[in-house]
Amino acid sequence: MLTFFTIPKAFKGHVDIIQRNSIKSWILLKPRPEIIVFGDDEGTKEVAREFRLRYVPEVVRNEYGTPLLDDIFAKAQSIARNDNLCYINADIILMSDFMKAASVAINWGKRFVMVGHRWDAEISEPINFNKDWEEKLRGYVRDKGAIPEYGIDYFVFSRGFLENMPPFILGRRYYDWWFVWETNALGIPLIDASKQVLAVHQHHDYSFIPEFKGFNSPTSEIKKNTQLVFSGRHKNKIMATPKLASHKLGPKGIQRVGILEWEYLRPRLKNKRWIRTMIKYFPFLLSIRKFLSYLKKRKDIMKIGLDWVLSGIIILLLLPLLIVMAIVSIVLVFALWLKERFRLAR
Repeated sequence: MLTFFTIPKAFKGHVDIIQRNSIKSWILLKPRPEIIVFGDDEGTKEVAREFRLRYVPEVVRNEYGTPLLDDIFAKAQSIARNDNLCYINADIILMSDFMKAASVAINWGKRFVMVGHRWDAEISEPINFNKDWEEKLRGYVRDKGAIPEYGIDYFVFSRGFLENMPPFILGRRYYDWWFVWETNALGIPLIDASKQVLAVHQHHDYSFIPEFKGFNSPTSEIKKNTQLVFSGRHKNKIMATPKLASHKLGPKGIQRVGILEWEYLRPRLKNKRWIRTMIKYFPFLLSIRKFLSYLKKRKDIMKIGLDWVLSGIIILLLLPLLIVMAIVSIVLVFALWLKERFRLAR
């Protein structure tokens, strides 16, 4: 049904623990997926043999020895025994809900890409995969974990996806954004499975990245990925999340994202550079937002007559502007909706 492929880091210390946690969770999935492990870092061959995984040691690397994703994707799609594949980072734990979601997408009968948010959690010990391990882990993650706005760690897709991928450097940021943008640009339905899949990202440090001093001080490899991602038809893009999806997976199956669903509309508006420019050069838009926040915080405003009168006058003065802005927003949203409809209809 599904072929997983991944390229783990060296199995040492804490990374050894979390990567073993991840692989064990994949093996327990039903039906069990085919799992291909790439790379020849320390311990990879031994772990592949221990868990009876397919092992491909040869991968193309850059001058720092970091694997390149285009080579991994090409090789995985050429040797996979299934027509549907899942690229997944080796620090992600999956549970039974993942295969249920993937099955719905695969049986949908259309070409697709399925992605989702992850949950970040601190896990420092090997997980005891007993009968109730899923229930315990879900409770822990929902209580102690958090969902970052960015970061996509798994992609389920059909064979032949992104055959002309740039040579992105593994683990050096932004390439997951490019996958989202390119999927949308190609008119392939992008399915957000975040509400149905709880994927757990186990925290780790970044000492394995050469020259790394924090993401605010990008290394030469991160700069290279940045140049590759923000180029061509994506040069004016700003960010990407699973909420840029055209479809969503819910209890009733796969549905097209509604035009006015704010959690999906918001990132599309944020990704429009002209909107950010408009806010930058028209400070009164920010002033309105700050003023409304001020009104909300002033619990004593009803008791202070002068403040109340001044607030009323300001609101009346701003009302025509707010009406015009509302009309313009409706027109822009309608234009975005038409563009999306025409794109998906091609």
